[in-house]
Amino acid sequence: MRLKRHFLALLLVTVWFPNARAATDSLAITISIAPAVSISQEQLPATFEVSKPYPNPFNPTTRFTIALPEAATVDVQVFDIRGKRIAQLAADDFNAGYHAMTWRADHAASGVYLIRVSTPLGHTIQKVLLLK
Repeated sequence: MRLKRHFLALLLVTVWFPNARAATDSLAITISIAPAVSISQEQLPATFEVSKPYPNPFNPTTRFTIALPEAATVDVQVFDIRGKRIAQLAADDFNAGYHAMTWRADHAASGVYLIRVSTPLGHTIQKVLLLK
């Protein structure tokens, strides 16, 4: 789950009342949008980790989780066994916490693939087997 900034919006609504004393009356509404889940310091991972993809072997979808102890830029790519990049799953800034990733390999051929996760906190390569 990615947690982004809190947003504060001010919405100004003009309402026409047929029997109002002034030509217009206005109503100000403040809307605060916050993430549905907040993560306390105790719930943050202690180290950078990437879980083993599951299921493995898979067809056509495999999943894994990235644990970030602090905010970081995350780059997730999938390569075939010859080193050709097949997919880019992520290339973005992530907040600290746990992030579920999914690779849907509908258009890939059966074979061995490497999932590379790169961050300033560390790098990992996971081997997966796609069986169709």
